Amino acid sequence: MEFTKEKIEAYKAEHGDVYEISLHGKSCLLREVTRTDLAYAATEPNSFVMAEKLLGQLWLEGDEEMRSGKGKLYNSTVIAVGKVVTVEEAEVKKL
Repeated sequence: MEFTKEKIEAYKAEHGDVYEISLHGKSCLLREVTRTDLAYAATEPNSFVMAEKLLGQLWLEGDEEMRSGKGKLYNSTVIAVGKVVTVEEAEVKKL
């Protein structure tokens, strides 16, 4: 799926960072993760199901096969969601 620059810029203006996941000629756009998204997904102890919840929360648009819940394309998309959740390295010192 192709996404116009205008559409991406509109999503950025509304949601902040936007990410594209591409696989086998299919693609989708996800918005950045918020604290609320993480809190919702973190209620699930299974990390794959947690990523599934995040995919549903962050989805903006794309090829529906990527979020249909069936097949390798879906599984690969769910696993790629983990790369959207980024954190910065913090320094911790015992005092």
